[in-house]
Amino acid sequence: MTNLNHPSQETSCSCQAHATNHNFAHLGHTHENGHLWHNQAWHKQASIIVFAISSTVWLTATLLEHFVSHSLGTYTFALASLIASFSLVKTALSNMRARRFLTIETLMLVSCCGAFTIGAPSEAAAVVTLYALGTSIEELASRKSGKSIAALHFIQPDEALIIEGTNRILTPTRLIRVGQTILTIAGQRIAADGVIVEGKSFVDESQLTGESKPVLREANENVFAGSIVLDGSLYIKVTASTENTKLARIIHLIQESISSKVPLATTIERFAKYYTPFIFILGAVVATLPPIFFSADWHTWIYRGLSLLLIGCPCALILSTPTSTTAAIAVAAKMGVLVKGGKPLEAIGRASFIAFDKTGTLTTGQPSVQKIYCEAHISEREILEKATAIEMHSSHPYASAIRDFATLSRIQIPHASEVLTLPGVGIEGVVTNTKIAITSYSHSKSMFKLSSSLEKAIAECESNGNSPLIVVQDSIMLGVISVTDTLRPEASTVVTRLSQLKSQCIMLTGDSIPSANFFARELSIPAHANLLPEEKLEHIDRLKQKGVVAMVGDGINDAPALARADVSIAMGGGTDLATKTADITLANNSLNGLVPLVQISRATMRNIQQNISIAVCLKTVFLITSIAGISSLWMAVLADSGAAVLVTFNALRILRFKKANTL
Repeated sequence: MTNLNHPSQETSCSCQAHATNHNFAHLGHTHENGHLWHNQAWHKQASIIVFAISSTVWLTATLLEHFVSHSLGTYTFALASLIASFSLVKTALSNMRARRFLTIETLMLVSCCGAFTIGAPSEAAAVVTLYALGTSIEELASRKSGKSIAALHFIQPDEALIIEGTNRILTPTRLIRVGQTILTIAGQRIAADGVIVEGKSFVDESQLTGESKPVLREANENVFAGSIVLDGSLYIKVTASTENTKLARIIHLIQESISSKVPLATTIERFAKYYTPFIFILGAVVATLPPIFFSADWHTWIYRGLSLLLIGCPCALILSTPTSTTAAIAVAAKMGVLVKGGKPLEAIGRASFIAFDKTGTLTTGQPSVQKIYCEAHISEREILEKATAIEMHSSHPYASAIRDFATLSRIQIPHASEVLTLPGVGIEGVVTNTKIAITSYSHSKSMFKLSSSLEKAIAECESNGNSPLIVVQDSIMLGVISVTDTLRPEASTVVTRLSQLKSQCIMLTGDSIPSANFFARELSIPAHANLLPEEKLEHIDRLKQKGVVAMVGDGINDAPALARADVSIAMGGGTDLATKTADITLANNSLNGLVPLVQISRATMRNIQQNISIAVCLKTVFLITSIAGISSLWMAVLADSGAAVLVTFNALRILRFKKANTL
């Protein structure tokens, strides 16, 4: 039976809002909240509509002034000004309520009113009409920047087919509960994160991970909301609620990034806070001092003062950084790299050192048990039973290797209690009334005396690049579990490319020295091994004295070092603690995103510097010419709006960034 149920800063400029809020205002919607979405879409079109109407009225006024009546033209220019300044007045009043009186909006309105006062109605209307044009272009450009990120909201379907016995119930995605089973057929998007219980299919995860190639997913493998099932049907047991899916976390990380500015942007905004009042004072001085003290013409110098107010507007300067940063975050997200704001985006490009954890970061994090060495009084099976009982409580990749090996060996796993993880050391617990510990070799050799047979076994492990795990029962050595891992296929290329970009790569690991050196030789990088979490911190602190430090890791042991580094990067497949601690997450769980990330960062900083140069040069030239009486109000308006448009479109060049490009 089938039952289908359908549900019925204070800053002196609002340009910062154009560069951030407009970029991501549309990220707050949901499919169920269509009304909100349409309201926001209308808001986006409003500035374009206002410009279209006001410019039409302004052109009409020009024709009326020249061919019909000067006074009628003046009234029509006033109408054009009122239409174009609607949002200016609204924003200015809002700023005043917040006790911000000297803002760009105020500056524009003063210039417009002043132009009418001195008998320049066409210039007055042009001031606010061209400002509306600049705002429209900024919003169109910012929408283009946010388009790829906004698309994430649409990739989770509205409904899913829940399987309950023989019933198939079509249910809104937001009502899906953990533990339920959903059916997704070929061509559909997966509605929730889960594990496949039945079925096999290639899955397109590109919009979540940036990886363009479909991946084969089958029983007992994880799949994620928003992925597309390509050629089969999958029965999926839901493992995360709608608000806790990988997709939801990605969107949350991107939204978090909006509030974090590039340090340079913060500096510019602080500058603008004092700069705008200075321009007001300078404009007043230019307009009044020559007539008062030198009997100059009031009309001429008021006109020049108004021109100076317009040219002095810091809009382009403030737009120079957030527009570039937003575009860069959008490009990085498209590549599967999630950056939590402008500060880490800037820092990764300046990183002199990039420190890597080994297991799960430089290596695949999918190790396997190679061999079990045991003392004469115990069997391999007994060691495996005791070790597995403890490792059932660990998320470390080595624990997974032991559990997988135990499954293949079909052993009975005893119960373990009082299990305690010892970061950087190992894990311990009680199994059948005896204390069992699994520790690293470096920890064991300092506390226990190893037999010659175990010493020989450990030497054999390490000579092959394997990691020896020592199993101890009540302070008595039982044996050694040899675990091996493999380098990520991209690790060598990534390390080489980062070195070419002048970022020195270093390995910081808690693994044994021989094992660390084995992999370090493969990568041609220095390695520091046998490190406890606090010792990783010491290495990070020493490196920070020499330059900017980035740390890449994936586990609980890495969280303190990630927090201490100037910029922290977590593997997407790592622990929740690592990803929450990190400034940047490699969502596709691949190191391949690091090189383009560094390139994007450096391209963005160059772009910001270009934008600042454009804004400052234009402002300087026209400030001088306006005081000298060379620039008219028309030129002032064009200089201000033109600078804002130039920096906006220059910032959007970042959207053309491709891997291996440096712009």
